[in-house]
Amino acid sequence: MSPHFLMNTLNNIHALVDLNPENAKESIVKLSRLMRYLLYDSENGKTKLPKEIEFIKSYIDLMKLRLVSNVDIQLSFPEEIPDVEIPPLLFISLVENAFKHGVSYQSESYIGIVMQIQEKYLFFRIKNSLHKKTKPREEGGIGLANLKKRMELIYGTDFSLSVSETENSFETNIKIPLYGN
Repeated sequence: MSPHFLMNTLNNIHALVDLNPENAKESIVKLSRLMRYLLYDSENGKTKLPKEIEFIKSYIDLMKLRLVSNVDIQLSFPEEIPDVEIPPLLFISLVENAFKHGVSYQSESYIGIVMQIQEKYLFFRIKNSLHKKTKPREEGGIGLANLKKRMELIYGTDFSLSVSETENSFETNIKIPLYGN
């Protein structure tokens, strides 16, 4: 979580206090849950899949506070979530990047997230719009490189990570094995 996210979220909640006190209260609770997850639930290297999904949903809900109406966010998570553990915060850098690079306040934008469970594997796909920037795109991809290294350490060769980019979209697909308890 970047400090910038925290600052923006607190500013958004501050603005909500006068406009919609109930939404401001709900947002404070979601932010508190995010912070609790970061401080405690992600400490031991594994977390329950339902907690990870709740973390992602809460993060997205807080990001929606600052979005305009031309941003379409589609989420699809499994109805039945198995009681398995996964590495914590595995997907959040992808979600953060989708908001950072996929949302334009001037043009229609979208972010689509699909998580599926098939047999003993979890499939995660995130796709977002890309918009032409006035400044050149930063060199990077360090987040993706770090994610790949992390998955190699955890899963060896029993995972897949693929990235595809077009002029208007960016998509990442992940497949990881699920181990029951």
